Amino acid sequence: MGIMLREVEVYALVYGVETNVARTGYATQSSTYTTQSCSPNYPMAASLAIDGMIGEWICGTGASHTLGSSDDTWWQVDLRGRYNITRIVIYNRNDSDSSSEALTDAKVSILDENDAVVDEQTLGDTKRLDTITLEGWQTLPNAEVGLCWSF
Repeated sequence: MGIMLREVEVYALVYGVETNVARTGYATQSSTYTTQSCSPNYPMAASLAIDGMIGEWICGTGASHTLGSSDDTWWQVDLRGRYNITRIVIYNRNDSDSSSEALTDAKVSILDENDAVVDEQTLGDTKRLDTITLEGWQTLPNAEVGLCWSF
């Protein structure tokens, strides 16, 4: 089934204001699913999960998607800066119960500039969850961070 993300927001305090720093990041993923249900066929690139569009998936807009599901499936955003993350909001796919649980037990990790895990949380049961908010990150102040999914 792969990882399908409608949107990912990563919040940090920037000059005292909580800001979604993912919007200026650089997103990558382990592979890219190309939809066959649109004309023309459209690659569901990693960057679509940080484009600020939280709507439904409509022929190549509003969602990223990887191929298949395996232990090495991942999605990541390089935040291109040093931030102390306050919360991460994930907009899960919501087109059916079976697809919304695709993120069940996925790991969300914060990485430093050397890709070492600084903090990690595991998602529980995501079935029927449209929005998942993760708080309580124990990051080091001004750590270089990224966000990564793995199963």
